[in-house]
Amino acid sequence: MELNFDEQEMLKYFLLRCIPDFYDEKYAMSFLKFAFKEEDFEKIMLYLTKLKEERKAIFLNLKTEVSNRTIMVSEFDQIYDFIQELQKEAETPRDEDIYIFIPDYHKFFSLLHKMMMAFDTKSRNYEFNAADLLHSVWLRMGSKDIEDVFSFLRKQIAFIKNDDKLSFEDTFIGKMGELEVSCENAANDNFFETNRHLAIRLNVSSLYSWYSLPVIHYGFAMEDEPTCYIYGLQSLDKYHCDQRVGEYIKPYKRKLRNKYVSADFILALKIAIDFLRKKGFTRIKVPLLQVYNYAYHQNLGALTKKRMDAYSPEMVERIENMEVSEYIIEKYERDKEQYNRFFHKEDLISENKTERLLQIFSCVALFYGDIELISDPFIEDDILIYRVKQKEVDKTL
Repeated sequence: MELNFDEQEMLKYFLLRCIPDFYDEKYAMSFLKFAFKEEDFEKIMLYLTKLKEERKAIFLNLKTEVSNRTIMVSEFDQIYDFIQELQKEAETPRDEDIYIFIPDYHKFFSLLHKMMMAFDTKSRNYEFNAADLLHSVWLRMGSKDIEDVFSFLRKQIAFIKNDDKLSFEDTFIGKMGELEVSCENAANDNFFETNRHLAIRLNVSSLYSWYSLPVIHYGFAMEDEPTCYIYGLQSLDKYHCDQRVGEYIKPYKRKLRNKYVSADFILALKIAIDFLRKKGFTRIKVPLLQVYNYAYHQNLGALTKKRMDAYSPEMVERIENMEVSEYIIEKYERDKEQYNRFFHKEDLISENKTERLLQIFSCVALFYGDIELISDPFIEDDILIYRVKQKEVDKTL
């Protein structure tokens, strides 16, 4: 079956932009390797050869905002040879290589196009760029996802189509004693975990302020029963925690005190589960292994160090004395923040996404009894599956 126009455009964008970007240091993603079936790759190269023989710049006609739409002839020649080299390497892979095998190139580019269009439609009012998703969605892959890339892409499309199952506005969801609890279905700045996160805030109306709990990176899939995938919990709004409001949750935090995780994380997940129950969700899946995540954060940490090393001691002194432009000062502060966040932090990040995430769920099950583990971790799959226990629904969390 021949690719239609949109699928051809996706083939061009993915092969001529995404794959080279995966090997560009600035993206920190040089470990991503794709391999096509031999007969499919021959068809791909016939198509690219036809483009190559036209000897003119290639314009990408994707129906979304993308940067660098034009690929010049000399650039295309280099990419053309590079793609052939990558496919040849896949014929004799090294032991450490992990390949995402594409068994049907037509289905692959069709699903990528459907994912892009779903994302572009759902996200148009939120200034998202579907091209960013096409670059980073692979960081969510577990080992089972790599074995079945089509199932993985269908799951991502389901997440996108269900992005608006929750309100995008700040929504009151219940009370904890004197505290009012609200949540927002907010956008992620990047798409490494999921497209959206549930931001939970606690406030006391008389104080006109709030206390932000860790956010829940989630995705909804209507499988054989309503299912919420939770890829992680993360503290994002650490600068928006009014300690006057925090005083009201001290009794809750004392009950949850333990040596494994902060009580804030347990409270956030507990509130999220209550909210999901009210919305009719009966199952939670927790992916504990994202295959490419560790190496990505290694690469990202090395990249942030390289950026910081580019500032000479003299330049740092000038920046600290504010003898340079505001733009340079802001860039330095951003680079420094990224360096502190990611350099040599891959082990901590990996622990947060696995052991600590498992501990948070275990604590919620222990302290509240809201969920029940129904799968053995790393035995049946690299995903934990929890049943949401049904309780009488009321306005108290």
